Parts: sequence; structure tokens; C-alpha cells
Amino acid sequence: MDMYEDTPLPPSPASPVNFTPFPCYSMRTTVGPKVTALIEHYCIPSQLTNTVGTVRSTIVRHGEEWASPSITPLLESETYQPSEAWLPLFVLASFQKIRQYSEDLNFIADVLGDSNYVELSPDRRFVRRRPGANESATVVAKEACSVQVRGFTPDVSVADITHFFGSVGEVQSVVPIPRLTNPLIMDTHLVRFSQPDSIGKAVKHLRIYQDRPLYYTRIIPNIQKSAKSRKKNGSGQLTAPSERCSDTTIQVLHIEPSSTHADIRRAFVQYAKIHSIDYHRDDTSGYLRLSEPGAKELVEKLRQLNPRVNGYPVELRALEAESERMYWDTVREYRQALTTTRTANPKKPMPRRKSNAAKAEANALAAGQAAGAMTPLSPTAKPYRPATGEMNPNYINTRLSKMLNRMRVEPKAVQKPSSLTVDMVMAFQRDQETVQVDSPSLFSSI
Repeated sequence: MDMYEDTPLPPSPASPVNFTPFPCYSMRTTVGPKVTALIEHYCIPSQLTNTVGTVRSTIVRHGEEWASPSITPLLESETYQPSEAWLPLFVLASFQKIRQYSEDLNFIADVLGDSNYVELSPDRRFVRRRPGANESATVVAKEACSVQVRGFTPDVSVADITHFFGSVGEVQSVVPIPRLTNPLIMDTHLVRFSQPDSIGKAVKHLRIYQDRPLYYTRIIPNIQKSAKSRKKNGSGQLTAPSERCSDTTIQVLHIEPSSTHADIRRAFVQYAKIHSIDYHRDDTSGYLRLSEPGAKELVEKLRQLNPRVNGYPVELRALEAESERMYWDTVREYRQALTTTRTANPKKPMPRRKSNAAKAEANALAAGQAAGAMTPLSPTAKPYRPATGEMNPNYINTRLSKMLNRMRVEPKAVQKPSSLTVDMVMAFQRDQETVQVDSPSLFSSI
């Protein structure tokens, strides 16, 4: 039986995009990898023991999360009251995370009545966050207990990871994070403990899983950062204005896998000024970044024109607020991963510098060439070839070249190397280094 066949309306609040709930795999390309991981986290039942204390604490925890002001405005329901931030209790009870423990509205209302952050309406039909509840403190506490762990193989289940980290402390949740280049691969998981000190124990003792090293990344609470540091990316540099929520990013869905950047640009360049295109070949979705704000208005305009890319119809969605922020967070993580990979690679060895003797020899050869002297093929040539015992003409060229450089002969007075070598050299002795020529007065220094 499909776990989503009895999912009631109204729409699920797991995605910032308002639409009726679909199975998780069909929502994979709706708003991005991070939201996909959030959807799967709240759709897959947790592996908790169904004790009375666990049931009550789990219902309270998820009730507080779903009643948050950042989630409730995303719902669309006839009975929802946005002015007072009330959420219908039956909507909260329809969520899979709560429904797996209890479907009794009275029991859920009794459990939520014990919460310090959630309150019920007088008729016990609606629930909302208590006015003045410190949501920021709750977010900081959760981030302080969370850590990203990379290194698990795709076949490792969430239950196995929960059991693995359970040896150092109580694990509240484990959320898989898809890879940006391939969302189907999830080798990174967000692990949330009950106590912050459990992270230190995990980093110290749990370094290897199934003969594979694990890499930890601590989650820094955003609430404690200054206004300037919030605008920094993972490399510590200030983010560009285009990387903030500026209504400049459009998601393009249902792209033909054989399409290219040129096809996407050709389809939309006549309607707006395009800054860049984030698309990988063989993917079915990508992102279009505009040079100026106005993505939402452009999407509404293009929907009436039935846009096509490479001859196939596509669907457009403008990223707004939270969805655009999540997109830029994912892009920064990908850039940071590339920077880390480049830094880890060893640098190329520097070329060896020439010694002073080699420099002097090279300068002398260059001066000889400028004066018209013979150019030796090898400065270290020997009189005879070791293999055959034949005379080596390179040796003659070297000796003549050095001699002419010392005499500083003008270019016009120098004969061609070929005629000089053939006419002047008469004989060579196998075991001697002297050269006998017809003009001993001229070559006596050799």
C-alpha cells in the first residue's frame, strides 16, 4: 500500500511551493535538494520505540515545529486563519510523523497542551505558537546540537546511522542531504543530538564507518552572528548582492536532457536580461539568474506564453524568500567543496633554477652567437662517441666556438661552421684531446 494514498488535504507544508501533496520522489526537483531532504525527513517514519514518553515527546516536538510562524504561512486551507497564525489541529494530525503514533485528535490536543511553546484554541480545534515564545532560542539550541557528517555510502539506511551515533548520545533525527551535482546520491547526513557534547564525542571516537573515513562539519548558529557576518559565504567572503534574496532566480523544470545552456538562453533572452544559467547537461531542471529583480513578474508573464526550451514545454517557478536562500546556501556549499578539493591537491613543483655556472655558460654561448661564432650542439660533448669510437663533430664545434669567443672575432671575419670544420680539421687521435690542423698558428690554443 502506498503511504500517500490516504494523505488528506490541505496541502503538505513540507515545501515552500503551494501545491497538493505528491510522493517525495515526484517533488525532488520542485524547490531544490535541501527542501527535498526536508520532505523525505518528514515523510519517512522514524525508527523510535513506541513508548508512552517517546510518543508524547515526539508529538510535542513535531507540533512545535509545524506550528512555527515560518511554516504556517505556507499552508493553504479554508479553515486556516493567517491573521492570528492558527493552524487546524486536524491538519497537524494528518502529518505522517505524528499520524504514525496517534490519530486521536483528543490525545494529540492533550499532549500539545503540556507544551510551553504551543497553545490550543478554546474549542481545541486550532493550534499555534504561543505569543512571545522564544523561537530564536529554540533554533540556536537545535543548531548547536547538529552536525553534518559526510562519508556514508548510499546503501546505508537512516536507521543504521541512528544506531551508529547512538553509542555517543541520544540521536533526535538523521536527515540525508542530496548532493548538488546528483540529487540521487546522498552521502551527507545532518545528525541532530539531544546534547551538544555528543558532537565532540562523535568527532573523537566515531571517525570510521565500514572502513570509510567520516568528515564532520559543525553547524554554526545563525542567530549569534552579526549582521555583517550573515552576509558571508562559506569561504569567509562577503556574498554578492545577487546571492541574497533579491527576486532574481527562476527555476526551470521539465527540461529536455539533451538541452544546452545556449538553448535555455535562446528561449528567454528576448524577455529579460540574463545574468547566468545554472544547468548541467542531462539534468531535467536548472536555474535562470536575472541581472535585475523581477523574477516573479517574469514568470507570470511567461506562463501565459507557454515557454519552450529546445522545442519542449517547460515549467517556471520564481524562487522567493526561503526557497531562494536555500538555493544560495546549496550553491555556496558546492563552491566551498570545490575550493577544499583544490586546496587539498599538491601544488606543481617549481622549476629548478639555473646555477651561476650554468648562467655564465649560457651567457657566453649567447654572446658567441651574437658575434657570429659557431653554435655548439652540446657544451659537454666528448671527442669520441663511446659506442662506436667515431669522432664527435659536436666536440669540434664546442672548442672552436670557445676559442673564437675569446678572440672576439667580428662576424665578417668568421667563416661558415661547415667549411671551417671540413677544411681545417685534418685528423683526430683516439686517445688524445688535441686537434691537428693545417694552420697551427691559428688553432694553437685548442
